[in-house]
Amino acid sequence: MKRRWISAASLSVALCSAGSAFAGNSLRVTANDLGGNIRLTGRYQVSNPPYCLARRPSGGAPSSSYKQWSDPRCVPYIAQHGSFRVTVLYRGRSQFSDSFDMDGPYWNPLQGGRINPYYIYCRLLQGVRSANARTYHWSVTLIDPFNRPGYNLTRGGTFHCARVAHRSRPR
Repeated sequence: MKRRWISAASLSVALCSAGSAFAGNSLRVTANDLGGNIRLTGRYQVSNPPYCLARRPSGGAPSSSYKQWSDPRCVPYIAQHGSFRVTVLYRGRSQFSDSFDMDGPYWNPLQGGRINPYYIYCRLLQGVRSANARTYHWSVTLIDPFNRPGYNLTRGGTFHCARVAHRSRPR
């Protein structure tokens, strides 16, 4: 029977909590072993900068509140826009790197956003010729849309790619 390995750290959820509206961004990522591949999923929350309202004004709010809410500088918060970078390392060297942007649902910043399933395939990391089992380190970084120092967050873990079986070609 083939054993599937993945560290307990990568199966656990990495958390950074945001207690108040100005506390900071949050990011949690879960890694699932798919038997030779890994799937990353997660949730994130971009905190509002001081010039943006923390939540949409109610119907009876003064019009100045709506102006502040709809300020173009606040759109990354209102849309929960996040830029992400995925990196895979083997023995400290980058084996794979990718980046993507996401927006949260329905322009409701209080819901935060969800990272759609992101797959890392062992076969692509190891290449066709590699026959060795390897342990890789993955990380996902949320890049703050407002470029605030200290607001970028990184979560990561390890996963193990089993030996790749080789098939000989018929001659």
